[in-house]
Amino acid sequence: MASTTTDSNPLPILYGYFRSSCSFRVRIVMNWKGIPYETQIVNLLKSEQHSEEYKKVNPSERVPSLKIVSGKDNQKVTLIQSTAIIEYLDEVYPQNPLLPRDNDGSSSSSTAGPLERSKIRAIVSLISNDIQPLQNVGVLNRMSEEERKTAPRDIITNGFKTLEEYLVRFGCGQYSVGDNVTMADAYLLPQVYNGLRYGVDMSQFPLISRVAKNLLELEAFANACPENQADCPDNLKDEISASWSKL
Repeated sequence: MASTTTDSNPLPILYGYFRSSCSFRVRIVMNWKGIPYETQIVNLLKSEQHSEEYKKVNPSERVPSLKIVSGKDNQKVTLIQSTAIIEYLDEVYPQNPLLPRDNDGSSSSSTAGPLERSKIRAIVSLISNDIQPLQNVGVLNRMSEEERKTAPRDIITNGFKTLEEYLVRFGCGQYSVGDNVTMADAYLLPQVYNGLRYGVDMSQFPLISRVAKNLLELEAFANACPENQADCPDNLKDEISASWSKL
C-alpha cells in the first residue's frame, strides 16, 4: 500500500521490514482503516535498524516506526512500538474500529464494551508480551545453534496452547473474538506466520487456524502479508505463500 507524498499533504511513513511481525501488525491496521502510507524499508538482516540514521527515527533500534502528521496544528511526530501505534490509529481514525465501542449506538461493529475490550486486549497481550518477544531474533541470537533449531517452534507451540484456550473461552467466532475483526486479529495472523515459518504443527490448533484462514480472505490482511511486500525477495515469495496452505 506504499504510495507517494507531497509537501502539502504528507502521507504517513511506515518504517518496517517484510518479515517483522510487529511491522506486519501495523500494515494490517493501516490497510484495514484505509490509511494510505509510504513504506521505508529497514533491512534487519543488514542491521539497518542499528544505523545512526535510523537511531534518529527510533532510539530503540526496532521496527516499526510511523512518522505521521498529528493534531490540528499538523505536528510531525514519530510513533514507536506496534501496540502504541495501533491504539493511536484506532483512536484517531474511527472507521472500522478495532476495539468495540460502548453500547451507545455509535458503532455498528459491536454492542459490547469493557468486557469485550478486555478479551481482545488479553489476546493482544498474550501474543505481544508472552509469545513473540521470546522467539524474536534478538533472543534467538543469544542461543546456541542447536537451541535455535527447536526453540522458536517450542516457544510458539506453548504459547498457541494458551491462545487456543483463550479463543474457546472468549467466544471465538469467524474471527478471534466474535464475528467482527478486532485488534486481536491484527496480532494473531502475524504470529501464525511466525509459527508456520518455524515449523509449528498447526493441526494442533484448529481455532487459531480457522481464524487465520478467514483473515487471509480479507484484502486488508492479505495485502499486508510478508510475501506481498516490496522488500520480500523473489525467492521467498512462493515459499511464504505456500506456507499458508498448512493451516
